[in-house]
Amino acid sequence: AIQAGERNGPVISAFVTDSSQHVMIITSGGKIIRVRSNEISQQGRNTLGVRLVNLDEGEMVVAAAPVVSE
Repeated sequence: AIQAGERNGPVISAFVTDSSQHVMIITSGGKIIRVRSNEISQQGRNTLGVRLVNLDEGEMVVAAAPVVSE
């Protein structure tokens, strides 16, 4: 699990992916980020997570989901 707090905010999504999948992240400011799941650094149990997107002042991540291949 993740230690949610003031630095990183609440958990908005959690899911399992395999190394071939991509993850889509959408922010309240309209940014859309797509990243390969195997490029996301794996962390231990007691962490604050990794940064995947730089947010502007007042912006927040509103959705994250695996990209489903056809």
